[in-house]
Amino acid sequence: MTTGSTNERTASAPEAATPASWRGLRDAMLAMLADHGYAVDARCDGQDLRFHAVTSDERRWRTQVLIDERHPVARLYVYLDLNYPAHQRLWVLELVCRINTLLAIGAFDFEWDSGAVTFRHGRDFTGQSIDGAHAAQLLKVAVVALRLFTRAYAYRSTSDVTPAGAIDAARVAEDLADDGVSSNAGRRALVRLLK
Repeated sequence: MTTGSTNERTASAPEAATPASWRGLRDAMLAMLADHGYAVDARCDGQDLRFHAVTSDERRWRTQVLIDERHPVARLYVYLDLNYPAHQRLWVLELVCRINTLLAIGAFDFEWDSGAVTFRHGRDFTGQSIDGAHAAQLLKVAVVALRLFTRAYAYRSTSDVTPAGAIDAARVAEDLADDGVSSNAGRRALVRLLK
């Protein structure tokens, strides 16, 4: 997700750290999301937060944060809402499994009957002070995983690219993007070398 604003906002004072309780975590999450312009549907006394997170490529992702009712533990879910033909299901499943082996935090889930893919991870804030920056880490962790997955997923319709090759190509594209090289022709040339 982006740490930039999705709506117009005014500058705000730095947030003070709040005690490590589920209510403190809820309040920090709500303040951080409001500060970044997200419209949040808060349910169950704020223990179920739903919103559309926005990544740097302007894609909107259905996102949910569940906060434990007794402990300052937050679980983040990003629903990818993919639409692909049934015959590509095994390809997407392999992609999910291979990317999961690369992730240090979080994982993608694959639902076989529907083919749905969800990214999830959680964080336990017990014994810590919680402020907006800590709360934002829940979103930031998802960014790298989503960028890698969506770049690799874009190769699914290319019949001669395996999920492993798509991941390699996505990693090359990420390095090029980080270095400021954005030529699609240059990327395609490098992708062909990885096949």
